[in-house]
Amino acid sequence: MKHTFFVKASILLIAINAVAMHGAFAETESLIKEQPHAIYHVVKNKTLQEASNQIALRSGIAFQLNAANKNDSITAKLAAENWQAALAQFLRGYNYTTASANGKIKSVIVTGLNGSGTSNPDAMVAIAPDVMDSLPDQYKNHAPGSVEPINLNMDKLKQTPVGKKVTLDLPIGQYTVAHDDYVKHNDGSSTWIGYLDEEGKAYRVYLSQGDAGLMGNVNTPDGMYTIDTVAGQTYWVDVNRSGQLAGGFHNDQVSEPLANAGFDIKTAAALASNGASALKVKAPRSVVTTVPVVDIMVLYTTVKQTAAFARQRLQYLIDVTNKAYKDSKINIQLRLVHTRATKYSETASNDVALSDLSRDRGALAGTSALRTKYGADLVFLFRPYYRSTHGSCGMTYVGFSTGQSGNPGTAFGTVSDGTSRDNYNLYYCGLQTFAHETGHSLGNVHDRYYASFQGKFPYSYAWGIYGKFGTIMSYYSPSLMFYSTPLLKTQCKGGPCGYAEGNVNSSDQSRTINYTGPIVAGFKPKTTAVPVIQ
Repeated sequence: MKHTFFVKASILLIAINAVAMHGAFAETESLIKEQPHAIYHVVKNKTLQEASNQIALRSGIAFQLNAANKNDSITAKLAAENWQAALAQFLRGYNYTTASANGKIKSVIVTGLNGSGTSNPDAMVAIAPDVMDSLPDQYKNHAPGSVEPINLNMDKLKQTPVGKKVTLDLPIGQYTVAHDDYVKHNDGSSTWIGYLDEEGKAYRVYLSQGDAGLMGNVNTPDGMYTIDTVAGQTYWVDVNRSGQLAGGFHNDQVSEPLANAGFDIKTAAALASNGASALKVKAPRSVVTTVPVVDIMVLYTTVKQTAAFARQRLQYLIDVTNKAYKDSKINIQLRLVHTRATKYSETASNDVALSDLSRDRGALAGTSALRTKYGADLVFLFRPYYRSTHGSCGMTYVGFSTGQSGNPGTAFGTVSDGTSRDNYNLYYCGLQTFAHETGHSLGNVHDRYYASFQGKFPYSYAWGIYGKFGTIMSYYSPSLMFYSTPLLKTQCKGGPCGYAEGNVNSSDQSRTINYTGPIVAGFKPKTTAVPVIQ
């Protein structure tokens, strides 16, 4: 059905605030100012008709409005656990009635302001939810109304300087976003990063534009939303409403197989020496020259993803990971030093793929020579997710596992990405997957309860609280894009994002990576000044 009186509001509008943010973002600012809710929707200076249209699209509720009130200016915050409570917040000051079926609100009639107006069908504006009749195959099992086309003016968004705030008009409301990072790549792709200023730094906005179109993620108090481009059209996906389920990280961490004679074992002294050299030889993207840079080479498949998509996606995921390092007070950066397509099986299990990748076997033969040529400290295989065969969202050897020295011969991993491309297409591997799997390479493991062995140190564990949050390496959700660290003392739900060494819950992966990062950055001599992305 189409909206009766209103142009479809699925275009994302952008307005740059005139007021700049003062200096650097406050490090002591709470990561979560607004607690999670089942429903969260911000209305800022919208007409009643415009706001009702957006709510109809995301809720499936039909509205009838008194025409005399359709242009009323509305500013409201909906933060509720059900639509009945959310509507009470939205329509505060109005007379309205609701009609329900099977426990769900189906329609709302707004007759006027409190104390005035009665229903007059001849003077009502009807707004009906607009459910698309046709969607790309990858969305065919998503719940109705959870996917809609959008149009985002990235050219205007890019004009927002870092340090300014911007208002994004999204299908889920209007949000003030603090723009705090922008990365431009040699291939023309770019990544725009910010966070919801009024809700907290844990609620990130990531947007990438390149040859494959627009892709991104928006995290809000009521869940994660993704932005995909399919056949030239950009779509907004409500992950929670879609019915999608996280693929998970079960059995994705593997202790280093040090006994295998085929691995290149180096002494801790040699690795430390290489790490020190890396600080002098390589410089990261920023002007600071003392940040160790870990060069990573990624091979990708091209059966259910294009080469253009894979290249842009990898740049994007590395930018997201590097931002997580900064936010977690980690002093390293990843650099994508080389990518290329491989004919390796897209559906083989991750454990088989990891073995083949690390042993230079089959379609992945020659990986070792490429690694040496491009000076890659880490080597990964990147494939679309296949729930039925991959087994998890990735698999990686845990570097420095059980306190060992770093071993470049085991610096390999696999990453499964996105919505499952087989018949289990309601499962997906989320945004944090790349940062999670590379986190294993840097000596980290899951939460204590889910880890069968320790990482580099007795505190190299993730931290999370069931039903509240989980850091990047955690099993718990919703996932925050931070590694566990006690340096963030009160930002995770009013408590720390990790605990220091000596605590029974010690979980300090930022400290771990600050130790292991320079060592990993010295795994291979640096040979590539300009990354070769192909």
